[in-house]
This record gives sequence, C-alpha cells and structure tokens, in this order.
Amino acid sequence: MQNTVIKQVMGSLPIPAPRLFTFLMFSVLCSPLVFSAPVGDGAGAARRPLDLPSGGATHSEEEEEEAPDLIHFYGHDHEGDNFVWVLDISGSMGDETGGELIDQLKMEFSQAVTSLSRTSSFSALAFDNNLYPFDMVSRMAVPSRKNAAISWCNGLIAEGATCLTVAAITGLEISRTRQTDSTRLIIVGDGVPYCYGEVDLEQSISDIQNANWEQIPIDAVYVGDQELGLQYFQMLTESCNGRLTICQ
Repeated sequence: MQNTVIKQVMGSLPIPAPRLFTFLMFSVLCSPLVFSAPVGDGAGAARRPLDLPSGGATHSEEEEEEAPDLIHFYGHDHEGDNFVWVLDISGSMGDETGGELIDQLKMEFSQAVTSLSRTSSFSALAFDNNLYPFDMVSRMAVPSRKNAAISWCNGLIAEGATCLTVAAITGLEISRTRQTDSTRLIIVGDGVPYCYGEVDLEQSISDIQNANWEQIPIDAVYVGDQELGLQYFQMLTESCNGRLTICQ
C-alpha cells in the first residue's frame, strides 16, 4: 500500500498516496468551516448596504404633511394653517345697541386662538375708525404668542366708526406675510362699512376684491341685526369665496 501511486488528473508527477490522503482529509474538514461561517454577523454587518428604495427610510416621513387646523369660531369650524382675524370694535359693538357683542367677541377669539396648534400661524387686527394690529406679520402659534394675542384682545375697547374696508385690505396684507397652503381671513362685524362718509357697499367690496389678487378666502361673522349689514356681508363672502356665519 505504501508503494501505491496515484497520478494527478492534470500533470505527470506522481503523488504518494499518504500525502494525497492527508490533503483530501484537510479539504473535507475545512470546507464546512468556510461555507457555514455566519454571514452579516459582527461589526462588518453594520456596513452592509441595505436594499432600500430611493430615499431610504425617510421616504415616508417626507411624504407626511401636517393636517390643517380646525378651529371652532362662533359655532362653526374653519380649516386652515394661517388665520388672520379682522375684528370690529366700533361703538355699536359695546354700547346699549351692541350689548355684550364685544364681550362675546373676546371670548370667541380667545377660545379659537387657544385651540391653534403650533404648526399654524396667525395674527389679528381690530378696527373702528382707526386700526389696532396685534402684529402686522403672521407668525407661528407658539404658547407665548397665543397668550399675548389673548391679552391684546381683552384690552380692546368698543368705540368709534366702522372703517371696515381699509381694515379688510390691511388684513389681506398681513395674511400674505406667511406663505402657506390654506390661509383664511375672518372678519367679524355688526354693520355696513361706515368711515365718516358716504356708505357705498359695492365700492367697498370692489376695493377689497382688487386688493385680494391672490384670492384668499374671506369668511365673515355677522353679529348685527340690520338687514343692510347682512346684505353687505353676504355680498362680501360670496365675492371672495368665503362663508358667512350669522350670529344674532
């Protein structure tokens, strides 16, 4: 047996049988170690590229969008992510004619602002024959800003005339300081625009429309009891793609 010789398949040199036997045994014993070694285990596994679609794991996060806010104001919901209020504080909102209109206005505004999420932005403007802006820029509804707006509103006093036209146009200017997907301008009033001059309802609406070239929806809350005032607010909201809430 020791003199037995097996020739290589390739080549012409004889290999002694004992050496060939040793080589074959070594190959058999080592083969399982090579092919059964765990794959992806250890420090090297963390460096293996993952077969992910373009964008990786953040793809779904990028597609997520914040839902617009839904605020409750004078009994109705208003949806948006940028709110600008234009508030009538003329004398009729607080005297014997208006009764508690100014008090209800303050309560409704405070509740609506409190409900805003910090992902939305807002501002407000009050008017009689003058303008009293809370802020001429619409900014994010962080808690400190909401508290400041509520304090501002609670300090308003009802007096003077109703210069609604210039107030609405200024409100549109404020709303444009924040570019969002869903801006709402909300006007609260109890009568027709009267600014110590002739009352021209059609001219007022035309002026507001001309200033609203971005076609921002204008919602309105009518809290008065005059037929002419109701007619004006209906014309305003219909011409500006808004919704009218009648609160009497």
